[in-house]
Amino acid sequence: MKTMFRSGAALALCVVLLLALCPAAFAQEISVGYAGGTEKFRFSQDAQLFPDFDTLAPGGTLTQSLKLENTCPDADYVRIYLRAEPRNPGSDTAKESIDSLGEYLKKLTFTVKQGDKTLAQNTPEKGGAGENLLLATLKKGEKADLTLEISRPETLGANYVHRDGLLDWVFVAEERNSNASLSLTKEVEGTPKNGKTYALAEEITYRLVVKNQGNVVLKNIKVQDKLTGLNETIAVLNPGESKTFTVKYKVTEKDLIAGSIVNTAEASATPEDPDLAEQKITAKATVTPQKAEPKLSLAKVVTSKPANNSYYTAGETITYEITVKNEGNLTLKNVKISDPLTGDNWTLTALAPGASQKYTAKHKVTQAEASAGSVVNTVSGTAATDDTAHAKVDAAQVRVQTPAGAGRSGITNGGTTNGGTTNPKTADGHSPLLWLAVGGAALAALAGLTRRRFLGLK
Repeated sequence: MKTMFRSGAALALCVVLLLALCPAAFAQEISVGYAGGTEKFRFSQDAQLFPDFDTLAPGGTLTQSLKLENTCPDADYVRIYLRAEPRNPGSDTAKESIDSLGEYLKKLTFTVKQGDKTLAQNTPEKGGAGENLLLATLKKGEKADLTLEISRPETLGANYVHRDGLLDWVFVAEERNSNASLSLTKEVEGTPKNGKTYALAEEITYRLVVKNQGNVVLKNIKVQDKLTGLNETIAVLNPGESKTFTVKYKVTEKDLIAGSIVNTAEASATPEDPDLAEQKITAKATVTPQKAEPKLSLAKVVTSKPANNSYYTAGETITYEITVKNEGNLTLKNVKISDPLTGDNWTLTALAPGASQKYTAKHKVTQAEASAGSVVNTVSGTAATDDTAHAKVDAAQVRVQTPAGAGRSGITNGGTTNGGTTNPKTADGHSPLLWLAVGGAALAALAGLTRRRFLGLK
């Protein structure tokens, strides 16, 4: 044989290669087989690949037909490569520089085609015919009819024309078992604002990464995250490729009630190999939110003023402003506010966290309240939540005490309240004790004057 075929030392393959080898005229058909074990590759007698390689002139192209078939029983598929190597002639007289021939091979363009489609090509930048060219990837029983081409640049001299028997064509095959593997990871990016737990309406950022960790192409990769609404489809993921998604979610009241946020994402993919099962995988991340803490607050103030700017008398009207507010982190429902003094009752269907509502109530001071010296008004409130642990929420009662007096019918207990005591006043707002003091002095002076006149004194 002018051209020797050999197998690379790194081969670990059980494959049968049937090669129809011929120059541009497509002359003879040759078979090459690989049985594995110690036998490895087998070649038919007088098999020659590119037998006219030594005639390749500058600007010329040699063409070779090639038929491959994978009959290996122990591998899901094989990848078959081909390269040319300089051969040591073994004698000093015929010896040519192996390094020089190796450089020549790298300057050629080596191409494999299937019909009119170019499957792979080694240009001089990729090492030419001196580097492994992937001919085909074949599954069990699969065949491939190929065409090989070797082209020589016009600028490359004729030093190697008619150099016979200086090359080995080396077939290299990789045996592989199909492994479809899809991975999905999910993690939380960043930290809560308080550094510990996420508050109501605070935003959580998730990072999802889906990756093809197998050795077969995955198609129609679907990624779903129901909590955040993510629903994406990736057309193709080649082995080793990945895709990253960033999604956001705002904490809800249901999360606070549940005590944790468990976010589960799903991914599925279809292997390109129809013999492999569909890939499905899930990934989850758990976040701790703040505790559910419902709180209903009440505030009550007097917005009116008494006619005397000091205290209310019987018959005057006191105006109150009541403010109900949700100071917790859960929506309060069926909020009920009661003011027994005014007879008012209010109901709110719902009150969101941070929201408030104001009400106005009026009360006419009674004679009994004026005599008592004050009007006491107490407001109470209750609410419910969706949290069974806080089914009922009671607001702290608010008590407002307003000064009152008995009107113009003498001494009263009206006035301003100081530390729980009341300074009594008359209807005109004067202190009755002061009136008695002034009146006594006047009577004494009058009595003295009468006595002096009676005695004839001045």
